[in-house]
Amino acid sequence: MNILFFDPVRLFNGNTGDSIHVRELVCNLSRLGHRVAVICCTSKPVTDTTVEIIPTKSFNFRGGGLLGIIWALVVGFIVAKRRHVDLVYVRGSKSFCGLILSTLCRRPLVIEVNGIITDELRISGKFQRDLIPRTSAWLNETSYKYGKHIIAVSPGIEAVLKDDFGVDPERVSVILNGVNADLYVPKHTQIARNELGLSKEHMYLCFVGHLVAWQGVDYLINCSPLVIERCPEAHFIVVGDGPLEEDFKRLAEQIGVIDNFTFTGAIQYERVPLYISASDVCVVPKKPMRSGYSPLKLYNYMACAKPVIATKTEGFAALDEYSCGLLVNPSILEELAAAIVRLFQDTELRKQMGENGRRYVVDNHSWQSVAKRVAEVCEIAVRR
Repeated sequence: MNILFFDPVRLFNGNTGDSIHVRELVCNLSRLGHRVAVICCTSKPVTDTTVEIIPTKSFNFRGGGLLGIIWALVVGFIVAKRRHVDLVYVRGSKSFCGLILSTLCRRPLVIEVNGIITDELRISGKFQRDLIPRTSAWLNETSYKYGKHIIAVSPGIEAVLKDDFGVDPERVSVILNGVNADLYVPKHTQIARNELGLSKEHMYLCFVGHLVAWQGVDYLINCSPLVIERCPEAHFIVVGDGPLEEDFKRLAEQIGVIDNFTFTGAIQYERVPLYISASDVCVVPKKPMRSGYSPLKLYNYMACAKPVIATKTEGFAALDEYSCGLLVNPSILEELAAAIVRLFQDTELRKQMGENGRRYVVDNHSWQSVAKRVAEVCEIAVRR
């Protein structure tokens, strides 16, 4: 197949979960023998020669300007015609632009929905006060009715698409996120700590992710005094950046635990496994959303053979089912703190959960298997 991956708002060489998802997916589609061109914000060399990167950064599409949108569509149209693409593939945040492009090119559109935008806006407090995000969300959600096929990254998203937006169930497939199990591999904890210059005396808990409201990092900070009281050697590593980074630092200062936290800022994708390997426990304290989750960080933690504490909500059932971690309600700070302390104090339980997690993700969540399923959906869309 000849696929045009239209994602002009994304930094192809970025370190966010969205950028990583795009890179892993298109490279694995290429390895399966498909031709892929990517319209993106900037470029990054890749080893797959059939992946063509077409940057649009010069028109500052990331700023949301109308000129950038028009230019990205023009570039996409030219590329689609020259390469005789079979279909247009777009992620949910710009699905309406993808709908316009597929209509102009007269090619089927496959939309990947990785979150319900209105839910994210409500949690971040932007839904009521900001008209532009609300309008953008409405346009994207309208496009779901017209895409040839939709890929939902969680069963919860599939349910919302059917129940709230009236999408025909036959046009929706659930394909969970994947993991690069060759990059995210178990590494001896002390070796990783030595490489990062971390103390041998601490017990480390690691969070990796974009620092936004629904990640629940505020739960982690607020519960930390309860953990430190029982485990004075506890230290918390927050890997990543985002709009709330400074807010989270201020919160840690206000409650007097800033010395027990390390905020690394943005870290190169290839170095993230080092921070996970240096930790004893990893955490996903997401704020519940009706659409659920399929976060990359969950599979990355498990691939590094680390036990995981996660929110008791849609998308994390495997932790309980395969004994890979603990499910909690993180808004109850005592419950989150108790889970952290329990794993800190039980070396054998951490080891067993980590081994179970590694085995589960290698068997079920490789990017190669994700790409195969995506390709099958794309072939169905083209046949229709």
